[in-house]
Amino acid sequence: MVSTERLDKTAPEKREVPSSINIIFEGYRGTGKSTIATLVAERLGRQLISTDVEVERREGRKISDMVAEFGWNHFRDRESEICHEASLMEGVVIDLGGGAVLREENRRDLKRNAVVILLTASNETIAERISMNDDRPSLTGSKSAVEEIADVMGIRGPIYNEMADHTISTDEHDIEESVQLVIDAVTRASKKLYRKVPELLRIFQADLQHVTKERNLPFQMRLATVDDIPALVPLICAAYLYENEGEMAFKQRERVRADAESVVEAMREGLVLVATKQGDEGEQIIGCMQYKEISSTEGSASGQETSAYFGLFAVDQRLQRGGIGRDMVGLAEWIAEARGRDLMEIQVVDKSTHLLDWYGKLGYEEFARVDWDAPFLTKACQFVLMQKHL
Repeated sequence: MVSTERLDKTAPEKREVPSSINIIFEGYRGTGKSTIATLVAERLGRQLISTDVEVERREGRKISDMVAEFGWNHFRDRESEICHEASLMEGVVIDLGGGAVLREENRRDLKRNAVVILLTASNETIAERISMNDDRPSLTGSKSAVEEIADVMGIRGPIYNEMADHTISTDEHDIEESVQLVIDAVTRASKKLYRKVPELLRIFQADLQHVTKERNLPFQMRLATVDDIPALVPLICAAYLYENEGEMAFKQRERVRADAESVVEAMREGLVLVATKQGDEGEQIIGCMQYKEISSTEGSASGQETSAYFGLFAVDQRLQRGGIGRDMVGLAEWIAEARGRDLMEIQVVDKSTHLLDWYGKLGYEEFARVDWDAPFLTKACQFVLMQKHL
């Protein structure tokens, strides 16, 4: 009997969880994915999702029986459903079937909010391990196990490597060492987001609270972390949804301006700050912005002048028109001036005429326009590039 149940999103109580990002294990079967994923989930108190186990649970039969009756495409379709559902969850450990990475949509979904761990072993080691307990159908026909592994890895290997954030050889490390290496890698993930801006990071860690108090701001500012991503994505998407004469410019709300991967990329490129307030349920994120310093070689419109870039700007729609946005722009300009920047640069979508007017009142002037070519647009859009002398 085929089950139509979806994944249980109630995770066990977490113990010392480094962040809310997912941990994904990829690699050929026999590299130790299931064993190590199970132990990591237990150590961190996270929910474990095995795509192979979940497929068999829903289908009510072994994968070998399913493939024999319906073929590999049927199995891959079921696998993709589970990958998509798992990608929408937070703080889970995902044990991927060896071929799950073959579909681009699976890779895109899973990388959205995850650290990907690639487990490897020699072809001979894998062949020896899977020979002891393997009822999966052959992927290539009648070749020997080592030959089949070599052929399949010729296709999957580059995909595994491209998707992986960390690679661990289970030939070189035993199970306990591998588990600890994974936990160390996930613990470091948040810190590495800011590896490109160490000087700014030191300054902000020391001065952020002082700056907000000195400027008498009605909120607190702090550095964003990967734990904030689930709250930042809908906040940013909502801020970039706008109407122009009643016609929406975007097709999909969830793809509008930010997903988890793009927020992480913004963290890598420059500091992402969040504005917070204390509410009934504790700290609430009410706004965010990215601050990035631009050198003259990066194409700044300012020639020899030094610039800062202010972007990824969003304020909780329920609090707009209360001056929070103006205060956040002012703070970004204050930071830039303190850092010796001559100009602040921003970019605004041309259809958002109210924002163009708003920035104009704050002293920003247009200096260029560039086309915005994105698959989720329903009509032609441009970015209006604006700047302000500080």
